[in-house]
Amino acid sequence: MSDSSDNSHRGILHSQGFASGTLFIDPSPPGIIDNDDLHLRTAPAFQSSRLVLKPSQSAPRFRQNPGRLTPGPDSDPTIDNFDFMASSNQSPIHKYRLDVELRCSTRIYGGTQSDKARRLLVNEASSLAYLVSMHGAMHEIDITSQHPSIKRSHDSARDVLLDDACLISSEVQTSAVLGHVRDSHQLSLVNLNEHNPHPYAIDIRRPWNESKRGGVSSVCAMGQPHSFATGGYDRVVHLWKLDSNHSSALAQPLAINHTNVVQSLLPVCDTSHSLISAGADCKVNIYNLSSQRVLNSFKTSNQINHLHWTHSPFCTLLEIANLELQFELRDHRIVPERPVIRFGYTTNQVRGRYTKGASLPSSSLFTCGDRYGKVRLWDLRNPKTVASEILCFAEPQRIVQVLFHQSRLFACSENGEISCINYLSS
Repeated sequence: MSDSSDNSHRGILHSQGFASGTLFIDPSPPGIIDNDDLHLRTAPAFQSSRLVLKPSQSAPRFRQNPGRLTPGPDSDPTIDNFDFMASSNQSPIHKYRLDVELRCSTRIYGGTQSDKARRLLVNEASSLAYLVSMHGAMHEIDITSQHPSIKRSHDSARDVLLDDACLISSEVQTSAVLGHVRDSHQLSLVNLNEHNPHPYAIDIRRPWNESKRGGVSSVCAMGQPHSFATGGYDRVVHLWKLDSNHSSALAQPLAINHTNVVQSLLPVCDTSHSLISAGADCKVNIYNLSSQRVLNSFKTSNQINHLHWTHSPFCTLLEIANLELQFELRDHRIVPERPVIRFGYTTNQVRGRYTKGASLPSSSLFTCGDRYGKVRLWDLRNPKTVASEILCFAEPQRIVQVLFHQSRLFACSENGEISCINYLSS
């Protein structure tokens, strides 16, 4: 190999250094330029080749945010560097109007004032809703009719406090998973098939850390048949697998670390399947189900009450215990910068952990209720402004949950009243 080198090559070495240049093997003998017939496959060609140091283009940095959008004149300046905007729905931002279509009362407390509504669950396949109370009473409601009414009711576990609930659906089976605040029988499973006229609860044994407080504080369906996850007051997260007829389940503890109650769980699928957990310790963990380890975690300023999907699988919406900025949009890929958009409304009391909003990722919408009976709607592409708001009930009362179903919103109050709301764009 020739060791000759011209002054220009030395200039590159002297002025820029190896870090800013690239070494190439030039197959051309000295004095011959661009001879395509010479290759390095032969010994003479290799012996006559030389090393050439040329300036290299700067290596492209890893792009967290391909295809960034150009913010509009009304955009929040804090959004400019946030990845949610790049992967968000790029359709025009509409103005929305909320109209209360009808109200119905489910009278969940059955003559006593001690019970309160806790969760409103919807089976998308059958358009049936299930209102679950704090003491485990369940009411099946047909929300497809002009005037939603109770089809059947049953008490799954009276006088046992319930923290959270979710639906597990397959082609032939629909069941509700109920998480209770107690040491024994912390989980219940209720078969909700229509051919079962009298649903009953099956207790599921949950292994738990008996040095801590017992009880299940959060549950979520995993998006796969016969699978769900739970978080507990003992700070342990379990992944569960139901049998085919939903009569029993096996638990697998996950290596997720929390120092306080696990308050919300959310399955996501970005590059692989993961489970996001959030707790009263202000910590969010992203646990990868394939590698069985936490890939990322971050802290928030206040405790997290709920997690929601957004249009981007890499971004999550958090409900935070805050007086002014109750919601955060976070891209959980970026460390340590952790881009975040915070938005909300001003109130004089923190929203409780049993008040839950809902997202509609396909339209980049988010909605929530407050303790005075008002529902607010945001377009997440411009979250600094409330798109629309409306009072849902004749008397002020806390809204425990709002959810999207087809083209309407359903708001459920603590007293068991349900308001059906049309959201219209213009």
